[in-house]
Amino acid sequence: LYFCIANCNILLERLEEVGPDFFEDERTYYILHGEARALRAFFHFDLLRLFAPSYKADPGYTAIPYITKYSNKVSPQKTVSEVIDSVIVDLKAAVTYWLGYVYLDPADA
Repeated sequence: LYFCIANCNILLERLEEVGPDFFEDERTYYILHGEARALRAFFHFDLLRLFAPSYKADPGYTAIPYITKYSNKVSPQKTVSEVIDSVIVDLKAAVTYWLGYVYLDPADA
C-alpha cells in the first residue's frame, strides 16, 4: 500500500508542477487531483485499519506514518487520531477539487 501512496504523492507533485493549464480540458486536472487525494486517504485508512487499534479503543496509540510527500526518508509514526485527522483533510481536499470540476462550465473548456 505504501507503493500506492508513493504513486499518489508523485502524481500530486507533478500535477502541482504543471497546473490545470497543462491539460486540454482543465477539468481533467481537478478530477485527477481529487482522485489522488481520495486514494491517498483510503490507502492510509486501510493501513490504519490493518495495523492499529480502532479509534474508539485507543485514539492515542502510535500507529502508522501519514506520508504526503514522496521521499526515501523514514517518516515519523502518527497516532490513530492524527492519522484520522489527516485522512479527513485529504478527503475534504478531494471534494474541493471535485467541486472545482463540477462547477466548471463545459462551454468554457
